[in-house]
Amino acid sequence: MKPAAAAGGLWLAALAQAGNLSPAAGAYGATLGAGAATAAERSGFGQNPAALRPGALGLRLVGYQPYGLDDLGVAEAGMSWDGRRAGLACDWRVTSIAGLYSEHGFRFAPSVRILAREAFPGTLDLGYGISAWRTALPGTAPAWDPSQEAGVAWRPWPRLKAGAFTAGLPLHPAATLPGRIMQIGLEADSRNPETIGNAGAMAQALRLDFRKAGDGAWKALASLSVRPHPAVEASVGVAARPFQIAAGVGLAWQGFRIRQAIRYHRYLGRTWLSGLDYERLTGPGT
Repeated sequence: MKPAAAAGGLWLAALAQAGNLSPAAGAYGATLGAGAATAAERSGFGQNPAALRPGALGLRLVGYQPYGLDDLGVAEAGMSWDGRRAGLACDWRVTSIAGLYSEHGFRFAPSVRILAREAFPGTLDLGYGISAWRTALPGTAPAWDPSQEAGVAWRPWPRLKAGAFTAGLPLHPAATLPGRIMQIGLEADSRNPETIGNAGAMAQALRLDFRKAGDGAWKALASLSVRPHPAVEASVGVAARPFQIAAGVGLAWQGFRIRQAIRYHRYLGRTWLSGLDYERLTGPGT
């Protein structure tokens, strides 16, 4: 490999590894990760593990090429299965650069719900997750880096939710993970999204998060999602430091939701994201 190509490949590899905790599943493609603190999606890399959809089974897929780079590709798949008070999510993400670099992430995240109305109003969700990252470069043996995450999400009233989590915490001193992620946020809904029958109803959700990656500065994320019809959802998100903006739409039918989003980064350009979600009730909810 020529030195220039090798240097470019290593730059792409560093960019890929730094983004391995960037939320992209479901609506996050259009919100730039706003809502990850309050678990706007049931599961996904880079979001709060304290997520629960009582009585629901969920599947999801997402794929994209960051910033339109032909050699760099990301795909993510996940599954969740929840009872009334506890649930489990399993996720897999692969990031690859043709002929140079590959990274596989595996995530296992159980969560529980606490109802203690005497101590506090509403519902409290707690979550903990363990991830294992496998990276491989030409001429080197694959390396494994385990990490952990923990979070809490509190819905004191049906239309308001707060959450906080940290992720990317190494499980051993020699880990080469890009750094810890911390995120806090608030979500305001026009109706309770967890009530049976409301999940696909007309609604609006406003989310404001603050995210910190490694030793970097805190970054503000904000998004607005609108569902004018049970089968249609539109979202827009903005972020600062550096400026980013995104928009997307989701179309639902018989439990399936097809998603398409576009992101714009001030310095790196555009990214198109495509996804497919499926969710159905398997038992009683809240």
